Amino acid sequence: MRRILPVSLVAIVLAVAAPAAAATTLTNADDRPHDVVIVDRGDRVELTIEAGEVMEGVCEVCTLALPGGPAVEVRDAARAVIRGGVLTVEAATPPAAAR
Repeated sequence: MRRILPVSLVAIVLAVAAPAAAATTLTNADDRPHDVVIVDRGDRVELTIEAGEVMEGVCEVCTLALPGGPAVEVRDAARAVIRGGVLTVEAATPPAAAR
């Protein structure tokens, strides 16, 4: 049976578990919500990210996927973006000290 947790609960749990300096940001740039599967250290969470929503602190290293789409690995301060129903990973943002 599939469980979908409220986005706010998942975001809080993931934000507490991952340091902010090296955490992935997930952005839904589409005008409709999307289900996302996150596999982090063997734990699988399925959630819905609303249209235009930005989730910070998703994970340090994890795998993200949209149902029926390929899984992508994200690490450090990567930016994962859903655009046109496709999940992509953009370059990591360097830590503030490195800028």
